[in-house]
Amino acid sequence: MTMPFCVDNELEQSHSDIYSNLLALFYLRNIRETVVSRNFTFLAHFQGRHRSSKSTTAFWFAWLLDPTFEKNYKKRVVTTPQQFMDAIKDIRKLNRKGCVIIVDEAANTMGAADYYENFLKTIAKVTMMMGYTGVIVFYCSIYKSFVDSRIRRMFHTYYECSRYGNDRSMVRPYILRYSTIRKKEYVKHPVINLIGERVTLEQMTITKPPKEIIAAYEELANPRKDDMLDGYDEDIKRGIIKEKKSKLDIDELVKQVVLDYHDYEAQKTKGEKIKLSKFKLKYRCKITGEQADYVKDEAEKILNQKKTEEQVVQEKVKAKQDDEVMRPDPNKILR
Repeated sequence: MTMPFCVDNELEQSHSDIYSNLLALFYLRNIRETVVSRNFTFLAHFQGRHRSSKSTTAFWFAWLLDPTFEKNYKKRVVTTPQQFMDAIKDIRKLNRKGCVIIVDEAANTMGAADYYENFLKTIAKVTMMMGYTGVIVFYCSIYKSFVDSRIRRMFHTYYECSRYGNDRSMVRPYILRYSTIRKKEYVKHPVINLIGERVTLEQMTITKPPKEIIAAYEELANPRKDDMLDGYDEDIKRGIIKEKKSKLDIDELVKQVVLDYHDYEAQKTKGEKIKLSKFKLKYRCKITGEQADYVKDEAEKILNQKKTEEQVVQEKVKAKQDDEVMRPDPNKILR
């Protein structure tokens, strides 16, 4: 169905187009009624491949659903934990229900990397308790599964976005229901009550948003994506440094253990050979059991070989000293 969100005689729309517009507008009106009149929140996810218009569609939905979005969109489209929290606080100050926040590039900003783990926890916690704020939150990513499972289970709707040309996009809405008993997610298309007629909304064909909306989104999104690319470059560099630091040089560890072997010696055992404790090596060096076995064997081999060589040298020195003591003095023999 065509969805320009307006009825304009200049567009020479057919009756089917007008009907489709009304159906789409009734659908959005129902979302706003759910939040504003019934005091619920609304969480939705926009899924689609790159350039499938998922972000611009979310942006346009927000523009139509939230009268305050046009003036505040620069604060409402977020990519970091601080931006998300600032948007929530700003909405609380307005004391209005039905305000929209867009978490753009959610697949990137909500991944499992160490830096974003805080973002993940923050959004999950705030999302679970932000019912009193009466907000609408749109998450945008390539796949819904990229978003943390704690947040996915709270989604009310998700939209599959696809684009087959430059003038319009296809959006398929699904209502989500998660069963905590069966641990399973159920989906169905929304049903709209349009002037006494119940209509299943399976698909919306959305025409390209107005130029000013496209320009506003691109002005906001493009610089942020450049910043994100720079951030990924820094993440890669940090990862390489961390990998180098964390990489274990087992031969260097063996040498260090040989130097400080008294710290790793086992309790006294029979025999003169040096024995090391596997458990001391494992816990003090923070290595695995297999690595501890290797270090123990190699270090004991080196230590006992050195001890044997030292004993041989000492025996030779002692034998030489004994030989000198037992050898007769030639001066005394001549007398």
